Amino acid sequence: MTDGRTATASDLEPVADTLAGAFFDDPVWAWAFPDPEQRRKQHAALWGLLLEGSIGYGWVWTTAGHEAATLWIPPGLPELPDAQAERLEPLLDELHQPAYLESTNPANLDRYRSVGFEPIGDFDLPHGGPVVTRMWRDAR
Repeated sequence: MTDGRTATASDLEPVADTLAGAFFDDPVWAWAFPDPEQRRKQHAALWGLLLEGSIGYGWVWTTAGHEAATLWIPPGLPELPDAQAERLEPLLDELHQPAYLESTNPANLDRYRSVGFEPIGDFDLPHGGPVVTRMWRDAR
């Protein structure tokens, strides 16, 4: 058995590559990134963005050789820090793919609108939970 450990900043690139490989043939992720020639690069860019925003919280784990990795985002965190939100639009433009997101914080709706997302509906979480806004951005 291989022991896991908390990932550090030096693990960002290899962990992003591990996660990109793990989801390469996943039906939803393959639909979102349909070009198999570009998919791994696109996945790695997206995972890198998510990892950068969460690694400082100690919730990213990996094995010594990066054979396996996991990413958890602790509850109550903002969806994207400003520095990463600014990188979202160029990343989406580079991918030339439509994008879907679920915003759990109404305070972020204007930020997402500013990079081309439009609300397409919402739903209430059970047991009196908050509203989640579904948003879509056409490919550019």
